[in-house]
Amino acid sequence: MLVMIYFESFKKLYNSISGEHEFEVCFNNTMDTYMIIKYPNDVSFQKCCDKEHRGEIICHSLDELYNSTLQDNICLKRDWNNISDIIIDATWSIVDDKNEIKRIFNITL
Repeated sequence: MLVMIYFESFKKLYNSISGEHEFEVCFNNTMDTYMIIKYPNDVSFQKCCDKEHRGEIICHSLDELYNSTLQDNICLKRDWNNISDIIIDATWSIVDDKNEIKRIFNITL
């Protein structure tokens, strides 16, 4: 299966962007979407439709999040290859806007 973006490349992008940002994660095998939210000292993961944040999981690092079991039994380490796209701040698609992301954030994906 072709990987949309390797975790190591996503981590490089995540770490190179300063400030708080939202990364909407779309999977091939579900219509549900999830959000990775970067905070200054933590990172959270939640289901997008959960407006009350009942299922929000907060971790101290992206690596901790990657290795954790999250909502709907998602484990990013196990399920990363099922990601179809990641949307940065509801603006840039890692699939469709890869060149623009490289230019804006001065990063190689």
